[in-house]
Amino acid sequence: HNTDCHGNCPAYAARLFSDWHLIYRGRTGVERLGAYEAWAQTDLLTRIYTAAYRHQFFDLAVAYPTLARPIEELPLTIIYLNLDDREKTVISNYNSPSRFRDLEQFLEDLFFAIDWREMPGGS
Repeated sequence: HNTDCHGNCPAYAARLFSDWHLIYRGRTGVERLGAYEAWAQTDLLTRIYTAAYRHQFFDLAVAYPTLARPIEELPLTIIYLNLDDREKTVISNYNSPSRFRDLEQFLEDLFFAIDWREMPGGS
């Protein structure tokens, strides 16, 4: 999930539900604007699981920056995962470690490559 900013930042949310249903909502700065849906392939969760553990997601701080105040003009990146009965949300405004940014890029590439279908009334 990326929030809006004071410019033309990519703002969108992508969610994978336990029934393998995917929902995507693009707000600004992305190719797909509006609401879309898809059904996940069986390997999608395995790929997310592997990437989360490779990037040590569950060892990250809950928010970045850790000691400074967020900059309101910058967007937030929010990653929430619930895997193996481990649940965590990490919110990044800036100054996050490279493993968080790498995981963010991996998830973004993964979700943007999905064959989405526009939802009825999907604006």
